[in-house]
Amino acid sequence: MDKKIVEQALKDVVEDIQSNSGLDCPPLSGKTKPADEVPSLIAKCGLQPQRLLLTN
Repeated sequence: MDKKIVEQALKDVVEDIQSNSGLDCPPLSGKTKPADEVPSLIAKCGLQPQRLLLTN
């Protein structure tokens, strides 16, 4: 699998989770650490980003 495809898929999932939760999402890049830099992502969703990526 191409690295850029994986990065884009993860970015899309994190942005969707934040949007669906009514939370802001900072700009995401290949250097972003979502667990540290995306507000409430882990507390709100736990492993949801990984589950969504694996089921799509």
